[in-house]
Amino acid sequence: MDQYTVECRDENDKTWTPAEIVDLLRNGSYKLRLFPNATPATVPANKLRTAHRAVTHKPKIAELRPETPVEVRLDDSDVWAEAAVIMVKGGFVSVRLAGSGNEKIVSTSGTAQLRLPPSDAGAHMPKCVKQTIPLTDEKVLAWFLQNQERIVEDVLKKSGLILLRIEESLKRICMIGDERSLSTAKMLIELHGRHINERTRMTTERGARATRPETGRGKG
Repeated sequence: MDQYTVECRDENDKTWTPAEIVDLLRNGSYKLRLFPNATPATVPANKLRTAHRAVTHKPKIAELRPETPVEVRLDDSDVWAEAAVIMVKGGFVSVRLAGSGNEKIVSTSGTAQLRLPPSDAGAHMPKCVKQTIPLTDEKVLAWFLQNQERIVEDVLKKSGLILLRIEESLKRICMIGDERSLSTAKMLIELHGRHINERTRMTTERGARATRPETGRGKG
């Protein structure tokens, strides 16, 4: 999951599957790769939410009451099913799956098998656009490709972009995000770009010094 991870809702099964964003289409839908098999899918934004770690939403037993909405992990996968609590007994919770109506018993100890649905508005996908930055200079393109892992990790972490990738064949940087994240990302990319400009300037200066004719020597 080296790019921004989202969760995609299946309307029939009432489940949430993690996915990696591949592209943003003009109609506002997203091209995805669904985990774990990289299955391609095209999904409207209103069927997506930002991925959240189960541990941060792990409920306390005291919080659970009959009909409390929860989500349960399916068969040790990363797919989570919407459900409602039936009863709590000891360290186990009986739930009814929203999609099938079947009952499932899960443990509240050990590996997270139960979580609360995200309630904050931040879980919803922000309204995003796609922008590109051309890399027509071969030296600049080569430098960004050579350092892309470090650059992508830094810019994604600090900007909040949905996606950032360097597209060698198209000689450009592709970004997907909201207005604020795009603005921050451009600034960060410009800062990273200064390294290649500085290196080019230093190389040019060294070359100029090496080829500069010697002066001030008297005749032998």
